[in-house]
Amino acid sequence: MQPKFTTVRGWCDLTGMGRTNTFAALARGDLTAIKQGAKTLIDVDAGLAWLNSLPRARYHRPAVAA
Repeated sequence: MQPKFTTVRGWCDLTGMGRTNTFAALARGDLTAIKQGAKTLIDVDAGLAWLNSLPRARYHRPAVAA
């Protein structure tokens, strides 16, 4: 069972996102967080829903040299 809230470090460990991108997402309002004293706690369910709403990555096959 995953926690309802996690620290920034916990979020980065859970998702593989870096701290810079995490704080950028918080600043844009993409991630929801609360403050507990000096600690920032990210709403895990809302954050995972946001990640799942992002478009799928598309990759192209490299051109084959003739």
